[in-house]
Amino acid sequence: MARDIFVICLIIRKFALVVKLAKHRIGQSYRFACKYICLYICFAAFIAATLTACSNDTETEPQPAQPIQPQIVFLFSPGGLGDMSYNDRILEGVQQFKSANPEIDTYIYSPNSLDEAEKIFSDWLVRPESSIPVLFVLASSDYEPMADKHLAKQELAANKSILLFESRRQYSHERIHTFQISMYGASYLAGVTAAHCVPDSKSLIVLANNSDGPTAIAKDGFLKGYGAPCAKPFSMLSEPTASRQLPFFSSSTRKAPTHL
Repeated sequence: MARDIFVICLIIRKFALVVKLAKHRIGQSYRFACKYICLYICFAAFIAATLTACSNDTETEPQPAQPIQPQIVFLFSPGGLGDMSYNDRILEGVQQFKSANPEIDTYIYSPNSLDEAEKIFSDWLVRPESSIPVLFVLASSDYEPMADKHLAKQELAANKSILLFESRRQYSHERIHTFQISMYGASYLAGVTAAHCVPDSKSLIVLANNSDGPTAIAKDGFLKGYGAPCAKPFSMLSEPTASRQLPFFSSSTRKAPTHL
């Protein structure tokens, strides 16, 4: 483009010189001056047409296709980051994944409330379909009612997928996924151990979130284990290699749940 502008400037300058020369020659040969000017105008028009054609060819030249970069959007629980446990471990995993896969665009949202989280999710859900595959991760069981509410009204675009943390729900849609880490088994064993350490005592369970599904499952597991009748612990093995082992517990009348 810069070269074309330079050439056009040279033509204009030359044309000015021709006009000046023509004025000088008109007194000597008016016919000669007119002929000289006409020839130069034709030449300048030819050059300008050539440059325009070249410029158009350059502008219509197809550009190489840009590689498609998939996207992952993480929506953490309101105020969850900084808890030094579950949410921070998720964030650590996200950072490790991003470091290992720099070609994937990663976005992280930490809303202050459920209302803010719902707006973020609903705005994403109504975005028009594109060629960029996007996975939206709802990293909290609190978001399951919100997801059900908006998915009932808005169809999921072909380039979008959803992953819902800590949900036992099985969606029929092939691009809506769930998983859950059950704490029932570990809580059951904790209840058994607590009942043995403090026999004939009542248990007090403090729930950080009484509406959270996984927390409720953990509570049920602890209560089942705490109330299970247990035999006395086996005696310590006499072998030196086993002298540091903890005692074992066995259930006398009730089997542990099959999903432990």
